Order: sequence, then structure tokens, then C-alpha cells
Amino acid sequence: MASQSFRIPTMISRRCVRAISARISDVPGVRTVEAFLATRTIRVTGTADPAAVQTAILAAGHEVTAMPDTPDRTAPHRCP
Repeated sequence: MASQSFRIPTMISRRCVRAISARISDVPGVRTVEAFLATRTIRVTGTADPAAVQTAILAAGHEVTAMPDTPDRTAPHRCP
């Protein structure tokens, strides 16, 4: 399953986490949302369009920067 991570420098409290997570959860294709308050990052899994996730975070009133794709560690790895 694909995942995307986002840096949200203005995510400074659990209240922010709840507001952002609620907006992201409404984006079609989002399967899970994990928030890491200490690093001010969010990890989203599923088939959601990253631009739609960023738009949802902006709609929650927060700045956002997409981070490089995170490999899915649950998928089997195949060596060539």
C-alpha cells in the first residue's frame, strides 16, 4: 500500500492533530492517518491523491510540505 508523509510545522497540539486528521480522513482513498506530534508530521496510507491531502490540510488552516514517498514496509520485497 502506498504512503505519503507530510510536514506540518503549525501542528503543535492534540487539538491540531484531531482537526487535521478529520479533514484528511474525508479525502477519497485515504486508508489510515498517523500523526506524529513530536516531529510535526502526518503519514497517510491508501490511494489518495497527495494534492488532495495537502488541500485538506490547508483547509484545516495549517501549512504543509510533502515529504519524499515512504516505502511500504509490509509489502514483500523482491530482489532482482
